[in-house]
Amino acid sequence: IGFWIDRKAIPARAALAITTILTLLTLTLNTYNRLPRVSYIKALDVSFAIGLLFVFATLIEFAVVCHFGKLFDDAVASKRHRRDWSSIIDRWSKFLFPGIYIGSCAVFFAVYIPYAQSLLVTFD
Repeated sequence: IGFWIDRKAIPARAALAITTILTLLTLTLNTYNRLPRVSYIKALDVSFAIGLLFVFATLIEFAVVCHFGKLFDDAVASKRHRRDWSSIIDRWSKFLFPGIYIGSCAVFFAVYIPYAQSLLVTFD
């Protein structure tokens, strides 16, 4: 959702990203406290890691957009011609991040569901 907020609304985008990270970490820790401790990686671990990775990547993208936006604003103020890379990066991110996330979820479920089905015990 942060990609749809104007790049100049820095507090709104930062608050959204930080709130999402804190919420995901709280959800992860509360879930792990209720599950038994095991030595192997669970599907839930992978799912939370993918979510946290994408939220953190969104925060990094926001920092890059802010940096290029400042360079563009400085160039406009000094009447130099410079390409607005911040708008280009933000525009592409609106579609690439959700697309890559959906693709990674599809790969996750394509790998996990057959594996989980092979573990099911059938009673005949």
